[in-house]
Amino acid sequence: MCLRMNRNSMVPFENILDLFFQANAEESSEEPLQPFEEAYERGMVEVIIEVAKTKLLEYEQAIEPTSPKKRQAVDKAIAAFQQGMEQASTQEQKSNLMEIDATYSRCAAIEAEEHFIAGFVMGYRFLKEGKGD
Repeated sequence: MCLRMNRNSMVPFENILDLFFQANAEESSEEPLQPFEEAYERGMVEVIIEVAKTKLLEYEQAIEPTSPKKRQAVDKAIAAFQQGMEQASTQEQKSNLMEIDATYSRCAAIEAEEHFIAGFVMGYRFLKEGKGD
């Protein structure tokens, strides 16, 4: 039978180590700890990813495209799309252009989300290594 912990509760790694050493008091090697350390690290990364996703939803509502470089790129993309729509001579061409735009927008959103989450994970690892002091 497999017991699952509530997603919001975590056992401190020190508690796991205490239990391990109590069960294996005669062994002094730290090599058997490697699976525990790897499992703990994977769990921490999962938690960090969940935090990042939550924060991204919060930040998306507050972020305005304030960078002049970004605003210029957005304006250029809008102008190019509008020109393409004006030059499309059939409804099928317009529909295809709309599909291209929607697909590209979805790809850009996924890429931004992945970069945001990767940044959170890298920040966690940076702080874990003690370089954030």
